[in-house]
Parts: sequence; C-alpha cells; structure tokens
Amino acid sequence: MNKTPTKRKISPVSREKRRKNFNDIIKFAVYSVIAIVVGLVGVGVHQWYEDEYKPMHETVIEVKGTEFDMEYFIEMLRYVSGENYQYAEYFTDYALRYIEYYEMIKQGAEELGITVSEKEITSIIKENDYNNTPVARDMIRASLLVPLLEEHFGAKIDATAAHSYVQAMFLESEAQVEEIKTRIANGESFEDIAAEL
Repeated sequence: MNKTPTKRKISPVSREKRRKNFNDIIKFAVYSVIAIVVGLVGVGVHQWYEDEYKPMHETVIEVKGTEFDMEYFIEMLRYVSGENYQYAEYFTDYALRYIEYYEMIKQGAEELGITVSEKEITSIIKENDYNNTPVARDMIRASLLVPLLEEHFGAKIDATAAHSYVQAMFLESEAQVEEIKTRIANGESFEDIAAEL
C-alpha cells in the first residue's frame, strides 16, 4: 500500500478566513507598536516639558506689568556675572536689579514719548558683534535711552534755583536731641557739635 500524502483541498471560504485572521494579527501588531512608540514619545515630551521647558518659562520677576521668565533671568545673569558661572549665585540680586532698571528706563521713556528704533539697536548689535538676544537688545535700548532722558530732563532743570544742603547727626535719645537743639539755638555750630559727637 502506497501511502502518498494527499493534499487537502482548502475551500475558498476557509482560505479567506485564514487570510483575514493573518491580516488581523498583522494589524494588531502594527497598532501595538505605534501605540508603544506614541506612549514613549509622549512620556519623553512630558518629561522634557516638566524638566526643561516649563521651569525656563516661569515668571521670575514682574516690572510694572511686564513679566520676565527664567530664561531671560539666566541670560541677564550670564551678562552680569561675566560668564563666571561658578560665581553666578553672588550676582543673582544684581541680575534682578538690572532687569528692573532696564525695564523702568524703557517704560518711563515710552511714557514721555522717547523711544529708540529697533533698527538702531540692530545696528549696534551688528557693529559690535553682540548676541542678538532679548537681554542684549534691552541693555542696548537702555544705554541709548539714558542720554535722551538726561537731555529731556536737563532742559527742564533750572540751574539757578536755590539749593538746600542737608546736614544730619545720629543721636541716641530724645533727651540728647533736645540738648543739641538748645546748643544750636544758643549759637553753637552744627559742624562743631557733630565733630564732638
């Protein structure tokens, strides 16, 4: 007896069912891989946002309604510290003061109608090969506005007006204040009394 294997004939319905099952498995695998990749990218983006992006965009200081974020503060700190990062912690107050100073000059000048064009600022940046950052632009703007403000206010100051000279002396008690007042009323010199004390 010859036992030759006989091929089973697969019906077209069965063949179509197998093909559909195979396609479903492939689709499931592809969708699973896509879901995993999207999930990993989402976690990575969230981590990047929380660790790097968000802290750099939180407000550090607000000057008369204008907010300055951490990225701006760090850039100002870089300028103020002369890029000596090991000493940067000693310059944080200066950086905050400069941010406030430059913004107050800008806003005060704007209120008086005194402005500097962006073209002038860009020209100075190019001439001196400075970095074109918001901090550099604000520093240059302030340096251009200060002489204009001095000119504006200088014209309004009366050079012949009476001047007052203030003299002060720090005393320990009310009784000592009364004693000094009496001595001055009796004709003693303020300078002599101050030198004595």
